[in-house]
Amino acid sequence: MRNLRCAQRSVFKGDPGGLPPTATAWDASSDSLICAFGPSEASAIIKLKSLVPECENIDEARLIASWDAPSPLPDLAVDQILNLHCLAGAATATICLILSGGDIIVVREDPQPGEDQIEIVGSVDAGITAAAWSPDEELLAICTRANNLLFMTQDFESVANIAFTPEDVKVSAHVDVGWGKKETQFQGKRARALRDPTVPEHVDEGKLSPLDRGEVTISWRGDGEYVAVNSIEANRRRMIRVYSRDGTLGSVSEPVDGLEGALSWRPSGNLMAGIQWLGDHADVVFFERNGLRHGQFSLRLTKDDLEGWASAISLVWNSDSTVLAVRYRDRVQLWTMGNYHYYLKQEIYCNGEAKSTDSAIACWHPEKPLHLTQFTAYVAVIDGKTVQDVAINKTGSRLAALNKNSVAIYDISCITEEGQIPALLGSCLLPVCRARQLAFCGDFLLYVLVDGDKASVTNLCRVQLDALECCSLTPQPSALPITTLFARTDHEKILLQDSAGAVIEASLPINEDPTQLVCEAKGRFPESCARVEVWQNGDEVNCSSLTKAVVIFNILMTPAQSILFGLSNRGYLYARATSGADYGRELVRNCTSFLIAPGHLIFTTSQHLLKFVHLHHNGKLEVPLDEPEKDERCRSIERGAKLVTVMPTACAVILQMPRGNLETIYPRALVLAGIRRSIDVRDYKKAFFACRNQRVDMNILHDYAPEQFMSSVALFVKQVKKVEHIDLFLSQLRYSLGTLLMTVPVADTE
Repeated sequence: MRNLRCAQRSVFKGDPGGLPPTATAWDASSDSLICAFGPSEASAIIKLKSLVPECENIDEARLIASWDAPSPLPDLAVDQILNLHCLAGAATATICLILSGGDIIVVREDPQPGEDQIEIVGSVDAGITAAAWSPDEELLAICTRANNLLFMTQDFESVANIAFTPEDVKVSAHVDVGWGKKETQFQGKRARALRDPTVPEHVDEGKLSPLDRGEVTISWRGDGEYVAVNSIEANRRRMIRVYSRDGTLGSVSEPVDGLEGALSWRPSGNLMAGIQWLGDHADVVFFERNGLRHGQFSLRLTKDDLEGWASAISLVWNSDSTVLAVRYRDRVQLWTMGNYHYYLKQEIYCNGEAKSTDSAIACWHPEKPLHLTQFTAYVAVIDGKTVQDVAINKTGSRLAALNKNSVAIYDISCITEEGQIPALLGSCLLPVCRARQLAFCGDFLLYVLVDGDKASVTNLCRVQLDALECCSLTPQPSALPITTLFARTDHEKILLQDSAGAVIEASLPINEDPTQLVCEAKGRFPESCARVEVWQNGDEVNCSSLTKAVVIFNILMTPAQSILFGLSNRGYLYARATSGADYGRELVRNCTSFLIAPGHLIFTTSQHLLKFVHLHHNGKLEVPLDEPEKDERCRSIERGAKLVTVMPTACAVILQMPRGNLETIYPRALVLAGIRRSIDVRDYKKAFFACRNQRVDMNILHDYAPEQFMSSVALFVKQVKKVEHIDLFLSQLRYSLGTLLMTVPVADTE
C-alpha cells in the first residue's frame, strides 16, 4: 500500500492562559484556517481568528471578531459551538456559527453599508444538539433538543420541520440473511452444521454503550442529496435516520449493540462510518444508505484505552474518500483502505495529555484532500508509538525505523523467509520528539528531518550507525521549512526540498566535521513536489523549473546534457532539457505514474497502458502511440495500475493494482534491452535463457552482433553446454527482417 508521508507541518502556539480553542473551519477562498476560541466557564466570550501557515503564535493571528456569548438556557452552564462554517458562496467573506444554546450567528469579515458585522439571524428556543451544512451550502440541517430536524436555506428560512418518532423504525423492513458472516459459514458435519444458516447465532437489540455520551451527529452525503442523523431513540437504542433533501425519511439503521454517536458519510456515497463499542475493544462499522451493516474493522484499542484517552471517538472522511480520520481526545489516527482491508497510516498526537472530554478538533481541507488541521490547547506534533517513516541503506542490509523520538536500526539481510522478524541492532534517541522523515547516505550515515521550535524552521540531524550517536547539523540548508528529505539514487548524498520548491543537495564537508553540512542549491521548482527521484549518470546534476505545477519529477543525466521529467497534478508529463537544445515540451497529458530505468522512461496512462520511451544521448524522446498490438513499447495493463519500481537486471516491472496487491510483469521492451546488454558483455547463457523463458526469437543472439557471435561460437557452446539447448537454438535460425528490428531500440532505427 502507498503510505501517507508528512511533507509539511505548521505549528501554532496558543495562549495557555487564554480562551480554549473550540472549533475550526477552512476558508478555501484565502486558504486560511478560521479558529474559534471560547466560550469557557471562566469567560463567556467568543473570539474568531484567522490563521495562515506562517503564523507561529496567537499574537500573529488576525482577529476577525469578538463578542459576549452567555448561555441562554438555564440548564446549560456554558454555551458551545456545534458548527463553524465558512460560506464560500456568499458575496463577502461570511462565517456561520451554530451554538448549542440555540443561536445562529453570522459574522461578516467585511460588512457592507447597512450590515452588521455580528448578527444573530435565527434562534431555536429549545436549543440545538447538532448542525451541518450541505456540501453545496444550499441547506442547513439542525437537530433540536425537542427531537426535531430543521432544514433551512442559505438565507436561514425554514423549509422543513420533521419530528423524530418511535414509528420511524418501521420505515425499513430489514432482511439480512447474514451471508458472509462467520455464523452463516459451513462449520462441519456435526449438529452445529444442521442449524438454519439464515438465522444468526446472535441478534443485536441496539443496546446502548456504557461510554455513550448522548450526542447527536449529522452527516451529509457528498452530493448533498441525502443526510443522515445519528441519535438515541427513546433512551433504548441508537438509530441512524436517512432523509432526502425534501425531508422525506428514507430508511433507518438496523439495531447494533454498542453503537455510539460518531457518524461520517463517505463523500463517494457508498458507506456511512460509525463506532461500535464491544467491551474490550471498539470497531469502525459501516452502513449502507438502506440501513444495513456492510463490514467493519477493529481499532487498535484495549479496554484501558477505551476507558481513558479513547473514551471519546469521532470520525471524519477527507474530501476524496481515501482517508478516514479517527479522532480521540489526544490524537488522530489516519486509516486508508486497499483490497477491502483498512491500514493505519499515521497517528497525530498532542504534545501533552488532553484534558477535554471531547475528541480532538480536526478537520480536512474541503479542496485539498490530504490537508488536515488538528487544533487543541496543545501544540500538535507527530510522535507516539507507531512508525512514522522507514529507510533502507545502500546495500539493502539495514532498515531504519523512526518511532516517536528514537530511531531503531534493524538487520534485514538475515531475513530468509516470510514473516521472519529482523534483528534489532540498536536504537538512538533524537534531541527532539518532532522527527518526520529519514534517509540513508551510504551504509552508515542516517539523516533525520525534524521540526524546530518555530514553524518556519526545520532542522537536520545526523546519526552515525556504527556508534549510534546523533548530532544536529549546521548551517541549516534553507531559511524556509524543509518539506521532503530523500536519498539520491546512488546514496552518496541526500537531497532536500523546501516549501518554495527549491532542491538542495547536502553532503559532508572535506574535513568530515560531524556537526557541519555542505549545502548546494540545485534549482527551484514551481511548488513543493510530493516525490523526487534523481538519475545520476555524471558529475553534476542541474535542476530547472518547469512551466507548470509539478508534483513528481525525475532528472536524467547524460554525458551531453540533463533532461528533467515532471508530472503535474493534472497528469501532464513534461520533459525539459536543463542545458543545450530546447527539449522543454509536453510528452503526454494522461500520465498517472512514471519511473526512469537505464535507457528507458516508463510511465502509465489513464487509458491503462504501460509505455516505454527510449532515452539516448541525442535527447530524442519519441512517445509510442496507443498500439499495444503493434509496438513493443506499449503494453496494456489492468485498470488503475500504477508503477511501484522497476528491476532492470530482472527485466521486470512491479505494478500496484487499485485493490492494493502487487503484480510483476516482464515487458518486451525491457526483456529485449536486457538481452542486448547480455550480448554486449558476451553473457550468451543469460541471453539464451532469457529468450527461451520470454519466448523471444533466438535469431537475436546472432543478428544483434553477427561478427561478435561468429568469433565467439566456442564461448557460446561452452556457456550453453547442453546439446538440447544448442539444438533448440540451431532449429530457430533463419533470416527474418522482424528479427533484425529487434536488435536495436526503435528510436535508433529512424
